[in-house]
Order: sequence, then C-alpha cells, then structure tokens
Amino acid sequence: MFPYRTGWRLLAVTSLLVSGAALADAGDFTGTFSVGTAIFQDKLQTSTQTAAFHALPQYFSPSEFIGAGYAITDRWKVALNLQFTEALVEPTLPANQFTTFCLLPQVAYRFWWDLSVALIGFFPLRYDSVAEAGYGVQGLLGLSVPIAKDLNFTAALEVPFLIQPTTYVGLTPIVGLSYKL
Repeated sequence: MFPYRTGWRLLAVTSLLVSGAALADAGDFTGTFSVGTAIFQDKLQTSTQTAAFHALPQYFSPSEFIGAGYAITDRWKVALNLQFTEALVEPTLPANQFTTFCLLPQVAYRFWWDLSVALIGFFPLRYDSVAEAGYGVQGLLGLSVPIAKDLNFTAALEVPFLIQPTTYVGLTPIVGLSYKL
C-alpha cells in the first residue's frame, strides 16, 4: 500500500517544516523536517489552459519537507528545503504516485514572538508525475514553539503560487520539527 514509505521518510515527514520558523540565534544552523498537504487548489486559466477549481485536490497528496537553514541574525534566516510529494488515495491516482520533487530556497523573518514569515522560491524538478521543471513562489506564515532544548514544534500556513508548467494557487498547512544542529 505504501510503496515509497520507509522509516526515514516517515521521520522526514515529521521534521521538515519551515526552516524560517525555527527559533535560532545568529550563526546557528538548523535542520527541519515537516509534513503537509494541499487543502485548496485553484488552477488559473491562461491562454493555453482552462481553469479548474478544486476546493480539495483530486487525490490525497502528502508532502514531506527536509531542509537546513542558517540564522544570519536573530531575526533573519536563509534555508533550503527539499519537497517530496506522493499521491495516496484511489481512484484518480496518477500512473506514477511520486508526483513532485522541488527545491525550496527561502528567506525568513521572525517578526514577533515566535511568528515568522518567509518568501520561498518554488522550483519543481518533477511535477505532476513527470520530470518537468517549473518555477513559482510561496508565501508562508509560521509559528515555532520550543518543546525541548534545541528542538521546536513548527506549524505554518503556506500559499504556493506555481507559474510554470501550469498556473495555480493553493493553501497548504504544514507541521513538523526544527532543531539546532
């Protein structure tokens, strides 16, 4: 039932979230691991595409995020995450369930208490189950809550805007762990 799911993926699904939301002091390196799934998607119409609104995606596709970041100051952070997405629920599964692999470089700013915002580049190298590169941007609002020394629970709301190979906007809640390396 879970062809790609191994122990490391489940661990990754639990820890990669928002590198930008992790509490860190200037000069700290952080690792993140998170999981999320799209709860809303709206495929926007372009000259070569027809519009397709999906209040919920056609199939359940959890995304796992694994990444690392560096705190430039106590408030500013840069990071790079990797995203892996798989389609899980019948009957409309694509032929290849491994649907997306993305590079997600980001710049984050912790603006108040443990709240952060991040601007994220969205560069899929595999999209919609085929090796097709693309680009887009994502905005993110995240919260980081300390749960142990150098370990934080993170939660975020992400708004992806994919520009190429198709155009859509969505909403993705994400949860995970962030830890100082």
